[in-house]
Amino acid sequence: MSSRDKDLEANDVEIAKLKCRLREQVDKSESLEIDLEAEKAKGASAEEAKQKAEEAQDVSTVALNVAQNNYSEVQSIVDILASEAEWVRGRGLVLV
Repeated sequence: MSSRDKDLEANDVEIAKLKCRLREQVDKSESLEIDLEAEKAKGASAEEAKQKAEEAQDVSTVALNVAQNNYSEVQSIVDILASEAEWVRGRGLVLV
């Protein structure tokens, strides 16, 4: 085998190694791309979940405010009825 043939064979081996490394890098790059897309999706899902939680909290706050207002209204009605019942008892009437 001539020196030129040996150089060509060495070049062929080097090219084969480089092709193999290139395939590995392409595979790794694709894997990282997939991982990145998955992380983006997780981030979007987390942001969506956070937004839904904030909306639920807002609805809960509104419901609590309504319940407190209703309680206040009912309490005033009860206070009025108790006062009127006391007035009626003071007049000697018995409530049935």
